[in-house]
Amino acid sequence: MMADVPEDKVPDLGLEIFDYAPVGVAVTRGRDHRLVYTNPVHDAIVGERPLGEPLSRAYEGLVGALRYSVLYDQVLETGEPMYVAEAPIFGEFTNGSQEHFFSFSLSPVEFADGERGVLFVGIDVTEQVTASRRIRTLSEERRRALQRFESLVKAGSQIVWVASPQGRAIEPSPNWEKITGQTWEEFRGEGWLNALHPDDRKPTMESWQRALKEVQPLWQHTYRLRMADGSYRHFRARAVPVREGDVVVEWVGTCTDVEQQWQEERRAALLDRAAGATSGMTRLEEILQALCHVIVPELADGCAVYLLPDSPTRPRNAPLAVERVAAATRDGLPRMHVPCQEWFAPFSGFAQAVRRRRPVHATFPTGEPPPGIASES
Repeated sequence: MMADVPEDKVPDLGLEIFDYAPVGVAVTRGRDHRLVYTNPVHDAIVGERPLGEPLSRAYEGLVGALRYSVLYDQVLETGEPMYVAEAPIFGEFTNGSQEHFFSFSLSPVEFADGERGVLFVGIDVTEQVTASRRIRTLSEERRRALQRFESLVKAGSQIVWVASPQGRAIEPSPNWEKITGQTWEEFRGEGWLNALHPDDRKPTMESWQRALKEVQPLWQHTYRLRMADGSYRHFRARAVPVREGDVVVEWVGTCTDVEQQWQEERRAALLDRAAGATSGMTRLEEILQALCHVIVPELADGCAVYLLPDSPTRPRNAPLAVERVAAATRDGLPRMHVPCQEWFAPFSGFAQAVRRRRPVHATFPTGEPPPGIASES
């Protein structure tokens, strides 16, 4: 409501219509900009101001408010309205804060006696401005944090990737493309799964989907990744959710080559299993048979141990006769019986390994082993 003012200073514009306006309203009169009206919203923010006083005294104590008085002069001189967005005002406000932001318009008005004035209509946008500042600050902090994170990752890992909240790759990963040979079009979405070993795709996706559903703070999974040359190496994937409030906006992850570590851990585990499997055994045949079952199916689909004859005078082109003393095959493959005598052709892989006294590695299509690799009994 309007405070009591001298009769000659009471406005005659029917300003009471602004009493229930949801925005702050104030009216000045004359070239000295005497304050002649304020509405309750205005007073609730900046406190009641003395009517009849010029702006310089009416808004005393609000640093920044007075510098806009030049705009009042301009509105009176040109007769054109003006708009100011997010103007900062400092001082003691009714809510105890020291800083507020206002977006306001200044429009010319004319009183019945012909004197002109200025209509102020403003809205307190402090919450929006501070929220925007906070978002900008958080965005900048996040950008810097990600830069630091990426720098650290580049120093210690080979691959960095970003996924959507649904777990789909949404940004190119140059190192992934370089290591796997996949293009961005092949990698994006769920295309990255095609670079995993076929046996690892289903368990990896199941683990990843579980992490997405539960929003695990850290997802870790090791799988075999196909290199650009077609070989496979073990990589450990790690990912963490990136949140804005309680909402996950993306996942950031790394893939690290752990082939050497995996091999060492596997070797140690196999040695432990071998020691446990042969503990208490004394007969050589029993020990060798136990070791075959440690190797199968962990390392191979089949394993056999042969006793070689002591015949240094055997002709080079003569077949090799050996005795199979231990063997194991995984489920689904023909069983290799023991003990059993077996003959190998003179130029078979087996005979070459015996003759050279070093490993012979042969590759062949699935289910089509070349002669001399193994025989069924």
